Amino acid sequence: MALLLDDFGLLSVLLHGARLVAQSLTLGGIGFMAVLARPLAGELGASGALILQRSRRLLGWSAAALAVAEALMIATQVAALADSIDLPLADLLGADFVLWDASALVAALAILAIARGGRVGGVGQGDLVLLGLVLLTAAAGSSHAVARLDDRLALAGLSALHQLAAGLWIGGIPYLLIALDDCRDGLAWRRVGRRFSQLAMVSVLLLFGAGLALSVAFIGSWAGLYGTAYGIMVMAKVALFGGLLFLGAVNFRLVEALRRDPATPILRLRRFAEVEVGIGIAVFFAAAALTSAPPAIDLQRDRVTWSQIVERLTPAWPRLTSPDSQD
Repeated sequence: MALLLDDFGLLSVLLHGARLVAQSLTLGGIGFMAVLARPLAGELGASGALILQRSRRLLGWSAAALAVAEALMIATQVAALADSIDLPLADLLGADFVLWDASALVAALAILAIARGGRVGGVGQGDLVLLGLVLLTAAAGSSHAVARLDDRLALAGLSALHQLAAGLWIGGIPYLLIALDDCRDGLAWRRVGRRFSQLAMVSVLLLFGAGLALSVAFIGSWAGLYGTAYGIMVMAKVALFGGLLFLGAVNFRLVEALRRDPATPILRLRRFAEVEVGIGIAVFFAAAALTSAPPAIDLQRDRVTWSQIVERLTPAWPRLTSPDSQD
């Protein structure tokens, strides 16, 4: 158990990152089927039915992975608390974070049951959307937002919106790849690409707006941005987000070319989408790392100053003499 406490920080970040990836794939699958796969199934014919079937299968696997990640998160956090504080197991299981994670676990299992049962139209699709909202509520309930004293509800809503947008965009890309693989003609590629492009653009706007608002609330100043670990990790996320925007812009141009000429090759679109998935996974693990550090706005002391950064990073010629022993 002592080993668990020593490595709990790293283990928590890894599990949280895995949970964010699985959650994104789950939300992306729900959104993809609701906005694209189901509405276009009739127009795409046999390809539409195949896309729906394969998307449902990936959604089931994503929900299963999310359920496993949630269960491991509960087990490790309860075990760490049990070893560090003297409380009955019943009290530990009644903690807020356990209840939120348990809610997400139950929702993930329900999504798995619906996806494996084949109910993706009518009531089944509506159930998936409601369960997706449960996942978002649980994610917001265990975020930094609920630990704030002011504007807790607004920040929790922004956190949920931020994760929803990331799920619909990045989590939906693997489903887009499935659709592109199953389509057999340029007209079908054009319909699928255009519909997903519209969904992605809305998601990017929501992701940027919610992320900017959360950054202002949790960082508070330029000094907090460059002088704290939280701010540095946010800048790393922004850099990765910029890479995703670049790839998304290239894909948008390819979709527009496909719209003008259905015979346009889509191999480059697939490859760029695959790279987007890889960068997106890195973004999710960077977001998970943010949970290991307190928000910058709460660290008014022990910040690195700009002068210290400049002093450390200013190039200097190497010295050829030993420094004084008192240096």
